Amino acid sequence: MDTLLEQVSLVGMIAGVAERMPERAAVMQGDASISYGELNERANRVARYLRGRGARAETKVGIAMGRSIEYVVAAVGVLKAGAGYVPVDPSYPEARRRMIVEDAGVMVVLGDGGGLGVECVGLGDAEILGEDGTELEGVEGREEDLAYVIYTSGSTGVPKGVEVTLGNLRHLVEWHVGAFGVKAGDSGTLLANVGFDAAVWELWPYLCAGGTVVIPGAEVVRQPEALRDFVVEHGVDVMFAPTLLAELLMQFEWPAGTRLRTMLTGGDALRLAPRADLPYAVVNNYGPAECTVVATSGALSAEQAGMPFIGWAIRGAEVWLLDEGMREVGAGVAGEICIGGAGVARGYLGRPEMTAERFVTWNGRRMYRSGDLGSRNADGSIQFLGRIDAQVKIRGYRIECGEIEAALNRIPGVDGSVVVVREDGGHRALVGYVAAREDVGLSHEGLRGGLRAVLPEYMVPEQFVRLERLPVNENGKLDRRGLPEPSAANTVANREVAGSLVESELAGILKGLLEVDAIAREDDFFLLGGHSFIAAQVIARVRDRFGGGVEFAGGV
Repeated sequence: MDTLLEQVSLVGMIAGVAERMPERAAVMQGDASISYGELNERANRVARYLRGRGARAETKVGIAMGRSIEYVVAAVGVLKAGAGYVPVDPSYPEARRRMIVEDAGVMVVLGDGGGLGVECVGLGDAEILGEDGTELEGVEGREEDLAYVIYTSGSTGVPKGVEVTLGNLRHLVEWHVGAFGVKAGDSGTLLANVGFDAAVWELWPYLCAGGTVVIPGAEVVRQPEALRDFVVEHGVDVMFAPTLLAELLMQFEWPAGTRLRTMLTGGDALRLAPRADLPYAVVNNYGPAECTVVATSGALSAEQAGMPFIGWAIRGAEVWLLDEGMREVGAGVAGEICIGGAGVARGYLGRPEMTAERFVTWNGRRMYRSGDLGSRNADGSIQFLGRIDAQVKIRGYRIECGEIEAALNRIPGVDGSVVVVREDGGHRALVGYVAAREDVGLSHEGLRGGLRAVLPEYMVPEQFVRLERLPVNENGKLDRRGLPEPSAANTVANREVAGSLVESELAGILKGLLEVDAIAREDDFFLLGGHSFIAAQVIARVRDRFGGGVEFAGGV
């Protein structure tokens, strides 16, 4: 571990790199790049502007930008001002972005805050460009001060903000730099959307160590083969890829001389073991946003094939598996994953009762009750077994199905709804069950459109089942076991693809591999029986037929 990293603040470490190596590239995006000297100077201007506006410790500043050099400048500038930042992902619907801004009580939004009801300023505006770019004095944050607020799905229909401190973030940075040998001159990718806490992990360790953050375009992120080529071309040393994307990347051939040494993954149960001939290690990771991204980590081998293996507690973290009576369980016995240590966040912003429920003291230790189930192997590693409650995890995002149900119930004609996860071949997808009267006309496009207006894309079910009424048990409570499997008879159907010759041929490829009679534009690949192996075959056949690749819809 670099002793300097242990002695100064995180932004002080970045300033130190700028002083020693001002010309070293800090962030690269397309043909653009910014050096550490430029990053530090621009971030100082942002910090001075915010301090002049009254920003201090615990002040919250929104950042309404996507993955970009500007976003990095803004985030560093906010921490330099002693404040905490709140990502406001521009891909979210306006209603959700407005809710985040209002709930967090941000002082100002950096970037495009139009329509959010709060003052906004661009990094290229005169107010910021006119500020002094020299280092600020006397703005060293304390470990307990706020670093950022990240919003996760809420069971009541309202997302909740997790307050992560500078001490929590320092813990993540120090562990990552040490565990994966990150050093000056190394590079890592920034793939995750800014509203996903994985983006925190992809950013700060590399900046603090003097590395380079490389940002691929959205079109590259959506095409696995193009992403592989990007990683090779840019000499990336360490990267993070969500589970599905990692499974696809692991199936590709990688050229000799590939610089990538570690592929980090997480978000869903990884069931594909890495091939022995891959030039890099594959490390599976687990951790809720409430514990600063990562709580357990472990390199994968062929022995973990088919197992939801999430490794061991990382340095500085503790993991206990407890039964309903809050007693530790033995090896091989399922228990709730409870996490303690330096990564446990402060709690939920403005929600003391919810904080008290999930962040508890046990045997004199403060810990977070994850609501996830796990079991411990003989070697002390942990297997992930699923959720205790109705919260689910899709594509790395933790989702409270109650929030989706609340939005569905507001759509005219919907009398009630239930959202569940259906799993097929190890892959999971959201299915919405909708109760509606016979005389109410519902369409797949109408339901998805209604949800897209208020929810992020990753929370919108790909399939809807129409019911006359929701099933209940003898006590009048919802009977989830009585929910029927989706079928052609009960699904609010999509229209069969009937477009261009290219669409028809692509539909033919998919129908042949999935062994289905019909397929439509909005059909869910996994609910039709798809998995990562079939996805790789789709990519290969599309390439052979059309000479191009396949783009994956949605963000990371």
